[in-house]
Amino acid sequence: MKSLLPVTLIIGIACSSGAAQTQNMIRNGGFEQDADGDGMADNWQFAGDKGVTAAWGRDVGFAGPFSQRLTCTQFTNLSSASHAMLCQLDTLKLQKGNWYKISFAAKQQRIPGQVVYVGISDTKSWYDTGLRESFRVPIKWKEFEFAFQATQTITEHIRLQFWYTSTGTLWLDNVRLGSVKQ
Repeated sequence: MKSLLPVTLIIGIACSSGAAQTQNMIRNGGFEQDADGDGMADNWQFAGDKGVTAAWGRDVGFAGPFSQRLTCTQFTNLSSASHAMLCQLDTLKLQKGNWYKISFAAKQQRIPGQVVYVGISDTKSWYDTGLRESFRVPIKWKEFEFAFQATQTITEHIRLQFWYTSTGTLWLDNVRLGSVKQ
């Protein structure tokens, strides 16, 4: 039986060399701007119900001077909105059938064994739009990357979201989203 490794490598090299990511669709993905000085980077916000107590601030970043920190100090599961979430509302658009790539750096403290999620949702119907991934975040900075195909065209009522369902601290930096052109 012959190995498929050489063919797989050729296909992988051809796909990566032929695909280019367009400019970043995320606003303030490096968390550099905070015009009102409230500790939440511009274009970002916290989401969670009354069972979640959280605080936020900007810290030293992975790829630049700043990252966004979200610390959940109290977590009680009361509803589907029981989560510690960083999100952007109505700042991007997706075209059905197009491929996109999201990348970011993250680290955590005291979220033992807990997963963090990233997704883009249609906030009118609450359907996923093609991106809903889970990942385990280490204590030291790590880069993550996910490719997805948009399941619908959406230009409003759209939310990019990073969330977890426990106490602990999550840091994000260098959030990038772009369409992938083949």
